[in-house]
Amino acid sequence: MDELSHFSCKRLEKRKQIFIFAFAFKQMFILSLVLLSNLILLIMKHFFITVVLFVASISASGQGFNDFMHSRLQRDGGLRGLKVETDSKRIGTSMKKQNAPMRRAVAVEPEGTARRFLMVDTEQVYGFTDEEGYQILYPRLRMQEIVFADDGKVYVPNMFLTSIFDPSWLEGELDEEGNIVIEAGQTVASIDDPMMPADYTVSLVDMATGSDPSSEPIILYFDETENAYYLDENAYLGLFSVYNMFGMPITQLYTYCIGVAYGDTAILPEAVEYDYFYDEMTEGGSLGQKTDVSLIFDEEGTALSTSLLPAHPDALMMLEPQEDGSLTLYSTFVVDDDMIVSAVTEEPDGGYKTAAWVDYVYNAGDGSYKVAEGQLVGDLFVDPMNGSAGYNNLYSNISLVPKEPTGIGHVEAGSKAGIVATEYYDMSGRRISKAAKGINIVVKKYADGTREAVKTVK
Repeated sequence: MDELSHFSCKRLEKRKQIFIFAFAFKQMFILSLVLLSNLILLIMKHFFITVVLFVASISASGQGFNDFMHSRLQRDGGLRGLKVETDSKRIGTSMKKQNAPMRRAVAVEPEGTARRFLMVDTEQVYGFTDEEGYQILYPRLRMQEIVFADDGKVYVPNMFLTSIFDPSWLEGELDEEGNIVIEAGQTVASIDDPMMPADYTVSLVDMATGSDPSSEPIILYFDETENAYYLDENAYLGLFSVYNMFGMPITQLYTYCIGVAYGDTAILPEAVEYDYFYDEMTEGGSLGQKTDVSLIFDEEGTALSTSLLPAHPDALMMLEPQEDGSLTLYSTFVVDDDMIVSAVTEEPDGGYKTAAWVDYVYNAGDGSYKVAEGQLVGDLFVDPMNGSAGYNNLYSNISLVPKEPTGIGHVEAGSKAGIVATEYYDMSGRRISKAAKGINIVVKKYADGTREAVKTVK
């Protein structure tokens, strides 16, 4: 997957067409197997052991944001990712008769108090496997609003195939301990295919089979100390396709995720706003583009960024701090359904090659960040029609410039004779009394009115 070609299928409609075509082809293939064998139920077990790519190196100290991100993403490894075997059970794809009636999720935005959460999960991305063919799961960060109604009902947005499906909400309710309990098997979308119409439902995966939907409720456990909700760390949350074959509903595991958690955004520190400059390199793109990006820094200097890929404004990413103040983005985060962010290097022959990470190099003079020449950032996917890899979007000549240069990260020209004051700031721009553990910004003020700011690591 090193040598990659460009893809220009940038329109959502084309992605929907590919999805529907792939779905129909898949169902026709299954139907032919069933007719050939005269069996309604085909059980395919002993598939593959899921291998998970985790991210880590999030600060373990402090409260709120640090604790939530640490507990969700911390594993034995770094943001560059670490593959670990998650369970001896096998996650596969099989079919099962669906006897229980299915309930449809709420399709109209529910009424109530909407609370904004940072959602974290680790999910399957089509076509990404290791050398031995094992699946790899990648982390995904996004903002979602959970609606708390006056009657005790709670509505959680569907988290699967959100670029394809219309919005819907899983209906649950609060139990006595404040946990959100969601009935299994709620339908979040339907495909009106004339050959084989299908519904898509959300349930836990029955780990006894590794492929069937569980009838157990989906429980998001409330953590009062972090003001967050968590799915059990050993639970797999699945999206199941349910199609009608000769009047009998047949269920098939379509995709799944683990490590689902929701952290209240009230725990997030104040964001620092940047102008984001870039050149769009894909077909029909323009040079000299500009948009807005926010960075939220924790106490260790790790940054939570709004999308560094303008085509995916809702995607969030984590960047790891370096000793010189630079930020490193690893090619691990899901930015859209079946797409991950990818660092890219330009080859001498004009081609492109994937890279493990890209550095946003820090400039202490003005507090800006810039990606080195010849390095790009794109959204990497594997085409389900032919198995080849490519990009919908590629960006180069990238830089982030603070919208409001202040004493933090800003140097004014002039002589530097006579330091009259020294001030300390954390990475979110708040002034502190002295340098704290982690990355600090030290601002020196001189007698002639000039000042100088540098990042230091304690």
